[in-house]
Amino acid sequence: MSRLAADVLKEALIAAGSVVYLFILAKIMGKRQISEMNLFDYIIGITIGSIAAELSTYEMNEVLIPMTAMLVYALFSVLASFFNDKSVGFRAFFSGRPTVLFNNGKFEYKQMSKMRIDIDEFMCQARTQGYFDLADIKTAVLENNGKISFLTYAASTPVTCSDMNIQGSGKDFPTNVILDGEIQYKNLSRAGIDENKITKELESNNLKLKDVMLAYCDSNQKVTMFGKAKQQ
Repeated sequence: MSRLAADVLKEALIAAGSVVYLFILAKIMGKRQISEMNLFDYIIGITIGSIAAELSTYEMNEVLIPMTAMLVYALFSVLASFFNDKSVGFRAFFSGRPTVLFNNGKFEYKQMSKMRIDIDEFMCQARTQGYFDLADIKTAVLENNGKISFLTYAASTPVTCSDMNIQGSGKDFPTNVILDGEIQYKNLSRAGIDENKITKELESNNLKLKDVMLAYCDSNQKVTMFGKAKQQ
């Protein structure tokens, strides 16, 4: 066997070994590493993955060092999970606490800035969960895994047309006309309204433009506005 073929075979064996070892560590750390990760889990996961990727470039007699490092990170993850189950304070420190981003028609702007969540990401998560109209949402909470949970008003609880024995009529997609206190002029014409209507809506809602987190216009040219919650 040529030297090149031997080197290739050696690298292949080390790489295959690193995959098996990484799989074993993932089984030890539990399924949460591949589903609902918190910040600590994320850091541990990407670090172990990075070491595993470099493992294939080590000589056969040197692999024990990176394998030991991977094992230490895995043990930290297991210990963190153990203390998370035993201590509420520890869990809050490492996993964080749920954060209210939207409540009773107002955006918690300070909390959104702190959590690095902008209005586009908020709306994206709302739409992916089937909420296209913020007027139906009472509270939105950012969970520890980075996903947003939505609580609707009782009157907005989904009821199927078959339950009511009626033929449903679908809603059109609303057009955002204000985002983060800025008028989206290109969307005004698309919604069939002008800036004067925005001004009137601001006055009727007793809001200033800079205080509006989001405003959208539906197919009936009704503008709905959502301001920022006043900080205590």
